[in-house]
Amino acid sequence: MSYNIGEKYIDPKYDPQYQDVKLADALSVNDNSKFSRDYTKRTSISFTNVRKNRNPNSTKKPKFYDVENLAVSYAHNKEFQRNYNIKKRINESVRAAASYNFNFISKPIEFFKSDSILKSKYWKLIKDINFNPIPKSFAINSSIKRNYNEQQSRNLVKDLTPQPALKQRRFLFDWDYVIGFDLTKSLQLNFTLDKASPTLSILSLSNKEYKDQND
Repeated sequence: MSYNIGEKYIDPKYDPQYQDVKLADALSVNDNSKFSRDYTKRTSISFTNVRKNRNPNSTKKPKFYDVENLAVSYAHNKEFQRNYNIKKRINESVRAAASYNFNFISKPIEFFKSDSILKSKYWKLIKDINFNPIPKSFAINSSIKRNYNEQQSRNLVKDLTPQPALKQRRFLFDWDYVIGFDLTKSLQLNFTLDKASPTLSILSLSNKEYKDQND
C-alpha cells in the first residue's frame, strides 16, 4: 500500500494584473489580488498486486480454482489547483485491475521412450520424440480506467456572468490473456491476445453558478 499527499503554495511578489506593483500594495486597490496565490494539492493511494500467498509448507497440490491464483490492484490519484486565472482545475484518475495466473504440471508424452527396438544410438532422434498436449501456463489480466477532468476559469471582470466549468469523463476497459505451451521439451509456444474496448468520453459544460444567481 502507498499513500501520498502534498500541497504547494506559490505567492507572487508582484500583483498579476498590475505587474509593476507589489502584491502587498495592490491588495487594497485590486479585489482580484486575493486570488494571486497559486495553490496545488495532490493525493494518491494505491494497492499493488494484493494477493494471498501459498503456504510454502503446504503439501496440497495447486488447483486452478485456488484463490492464490488471483491478484488485484487499485490506484486513485487526484490533483486540485487554483490560481489567479483558474478558479479550479481538477484531474482525477482511478484504475482497478485484476489478474489470474496458473501454471499446469507438464507431463510430455514420449511415444518411443520404452521401445526396446530403438535402443541403438542411431534411433535416438526418433526415440526422443515427445509431445505435451496440456498448456504450461494460463494468465488473464483486466483493468478499468476512469479519468475525470474539470476546469473553470476565473472571471476577473466585476458583475459579469461566472465562467462555466468544462468537464470531461473518460472510461476504458481492456483485457488480455496469454497461453503458454511447451509443445515438446525443446519447443515453446506463447499465444497472446490483447483487447481494448473503445474509450467512452463525455464532455459537458456546467453553468450551475450562473443559474443559481438568476433563479
